[in-house]
Amino acid sequence: MSGWIKTYRQLVDWEWYQDSQMVHLLLHIILKANHTDLKWRGITIKRGQLLTSRKKLSVETGISEQSIRTCLDRLQSTNEITVKSTNLNTVITINKYDIYQANETEINQPINQPNNQRPTSQTTNDQPTTNQPTNKNYKNDKKDKNNIVGVKKTPATLHTVCKNLFIEKFKQLFGEEYYWEAKDGANLNPIIKKIRFNREKKEMPIDDESISVAFSLFLDSITDKWLLENFSIPNINSKFNEIISQAKNGRTKQQNTRPSPSELEAAVEIGMALAAGNR
Repeated sequence: MSGWIKTYRQLVDWEWYQDSQMVHLLLHIILKANHTDLKWRGITIKRGQLLTSRKKLSVETGISEQSIRTCLDRLQSTNEITVKSTNLNTVITINKYDIYQANETEINQPINQPNNQRPTSQTTNDQPTTNQPTNKNYKNDKKDKNNIVGVKKTPATLHTVCKNLFIEKFKQLFGEEYYWEAKDGANLNPIIKKIRFNREKKEMPIDDESISVAFSLFLDSITDKWLLENFSIPNINSKFNEIISQAKNGRTKQQNTRPSPSELEAAVEIGMALAAGNR
């Protein structure tokens, strides 16, 4: 293969950037995708598409087939790709391929067109000037950053903040990255809703920052041995009421002990906000 692809610096802001397998597979798919429409055995593989299979992707990248399946599911869930499979092969379509992989003609067209309309002598005299828009054109690619894989202009959502808090807590406990899956995202939302509901009942702030702080304290309050050994969002969601109850009982046993300011603050956040619905 020859030629090149564009890789935007904003890729580092992609939600899966810390997952090396996700980045590896995404870049591999972009590198292998057709940059022009081609036919193969009567099938038209369009620009931005790749005819492959999970087994072939596994051989080419060194990633296991099971991980390939998971990564493809994730890329589909966040609308980076579309996958159509048959008994024989899989066609992967890179969504928005034309936006962040504009071909050379599309890049140069706005630059060359004004020059073609000028007299020859003026074009020669202005040669240093005509080189400047070329660089400017590449700089203007930054304006398309909202169309690049996974990059959003809006601030991080509460869901993303809480997700990162959990991943950070997991790494603190086990010293390794948590392998986030779709089921984690589906179970995180109910936890956030329960925390918001309990705080609302106590007429406590329910803005995103307050909820994220309460979520962080909620994670810190987990002491159950089984939960700590099986630390995952689905397990935490299923044991939500038990976690609150254990945290409440733990404070009750120490009610005759004068709390420190930090302990008192934690008790207010967890005891009043989170345990409100369990009294």
